[in-house]
Amino acid sequence: MKTLPSLSAYLASKKRTLLTAAGITLMVAILFFLYDLPWEPFRYGLILYLLAGIWVLIMGYSRFRGRLVALEQLSERLNNHQTITQADAQILPYSRDAIDDASARVMAALVADAQARSDLSRARLKDLSDAITLWTHQIKTPIAAADMLLQNLGDAPAGTPLEATRSELSEQLFRITGYVDMALQVVRVESGSDLSLTRQPIDPILCRSIRSTAKSFIRRNIRMDYTPCLGQAVTDSKWLSFVVEQILSNALKYTASGGGVRIFPEKSAADGTLTIVIADTGIGIAPADLPRIFDKGFTGFNGRSKNKATGLGL
Repeated sequence: MKTLPSLSAYLASKKRTLLTAAGITLMVAILFFLYDLPWEPFRYGLILYLLAGIWVLIMGYSRFRGRLVALEQLSERLNNHQTITQADAQILPYSRDAIDDASARVMAALVADAQARSDLSRARLKDLSDAITLWTHQIKTPIAAADMLLQNLGDAPAGTPLEATRSELSEQLFRITGYVDMALQVVRVESGSDLSLTRQPIDPILCRSIRSTAKSFIRRNIRMDYTPCLGQAVTDSKWLSFVVEQILSNALKYTASGGGVRIFPEKSAADGTLTIVIADTGIGIAPADLPRIFDKGFTGFNGRSKNKATGLGL
């Protein structure tokens, strides 16, 4: 929580009131002086006046600090992206000032409206998430059926148009499956679910991702050079595999036939940190696009030139 203002800040907020009180005291003192009145009643009155003023200031500062603490608590919750309810707004202590009371009622109404909008937004997002999840599960059935039909056709003579067509259809089915999985993963990312972090070896995860894309590398005539990565990481094996497959998919998309992709480890001499490098001989990424490659929906120059990028892969 932020540091609360000191008593001096409260007194500064009451500067006009204090100056008015000092002015009145000075005017009374001048009247006593001009009319040559005895000063004893003035001194006693001044003492009582000061005591009453101090009491008012103490009570006012107590209310001031209480309201400020409540506002800081609400501000901290908002900064932490926590939900604010109408009941939370009621923690603000009402002042005796009618303007403050009206301001508190307006704040409570705004909080209630924001909560209603937030609930509606979450409900719509859940409906959309459920629809996409249902679609991804349903679409896998015709994909599996099409893949089975291709396998049942049998082998075609090498070099014939039929063999090329079967290879291309198989490649396209593989891509469709990847896009369907991407849609499902995007929904899971938004919901923040399905994440389990444990310390585990990296090599089996990388090998699994390479095997899943091996046929595409062969069909595209793109070489894969893999150096075993024997380190460990705290990660989710399924999510890391998905990330690596997305990077390999991009490498396949933007690397010409006859090119190559390398996966190898680099160990830092300073602290021993192991970095996994995935490099290809493709067209690369424009320097101007590098700062935004992880922005959701950003496609960059190459994505626009291909006119098929979604900006969701990375």
